[in-house]
Amino acid sequence: MQWVMATALICGASVFSACSSDDDKSGNIDNLAEKLQGKWMMAEIDGKPVPTDSKQVLTYVSGSKFYYSLSISAASDLNVWVNRCEGSYTINGNKLSQVVELPDANIKFMHTPTVISIADNDMSLMINNETFVDGKSYRITKDMKERKVRVTHDYSADVIGTWEGHQTSDEDTYGDGLLHRWEYKTDGTFVYYRQDDNGEWVNDVNSMAEYFVDGVLFCTRWKNVGDDTEYRESWEIASIEDGIMKWTAVRAREDGTTYTATFEMKKVK
Repeated sequence: MQWVMATALICGASVFSACSSDDDKSGNIDNLAEKLQGKWMMAEIDGKPVPTDSKQVLTYVSGSKFYYSLSISAASDLNVWVNRCEGSYTINGNKLSQVVELPDANIKFMHTPTVISIADNDMSLMINNETFVDGKSYRITKDMKERKVRVTHDYSADVIGTWEGHQTSDEDTYGDGLLHRWEYKTDGTFVYYRQDDNGEWVNDVNSMAEYFVDGVLFCTRWKNVGDDTEYRESWEIASIEDGIMKWTAVRAREDGTTYTATFEMKKVK
């Protein structure tokens, strides 16, 4: 599972593919800064799908600034919650130099991706990364082939409200087939409701519950009452239409193979 662990350091996603017409022999890509603008999410590493629990989202908003989000198990050994942290970057030819600092945790991510090709909705890169903790080098990733895709919709406002639903796939790490209910609030917190013996929904479950949505990536964390363990779970929002929200997630099995889990909910009062 080395390719999964390595995603913890990756700032974007990419795949190693044939160069497009945007590339020239010098390695430059015309108007690269302009083409980068917008939101991108990791899709593949070395040609393999990236589990939803190990994804990153980058949002380039200017020629020097971007925002960086990590899904739940990315950098799990560092125990960080990275929700649209601000980073800076420079471009030299088709090479980027990107830095994200987490001052409260004394952690700094440094990424030096080389853009191999970029189209409207697809980007291929070769990645080299280094993570620093308390000013010391903590981990290095070299020459990783990645692919990331453009995210064209942000569901952060659409999820607000109360939703009820259940797992709709045969297999999932987190699913149990039972009905669940969540109320997502505008302040980034949520309330999880359980059904008591009388079938009534009660909200005495969590002592801490937070979430964020960045594009289609949906990340949550919580602690149960009487338990100081922090739990995390992440999904990708496939659609929200006519009061129905559908989730999907790529999950990894212990043998390294992957499968797709799905979840469906309806909005309730």
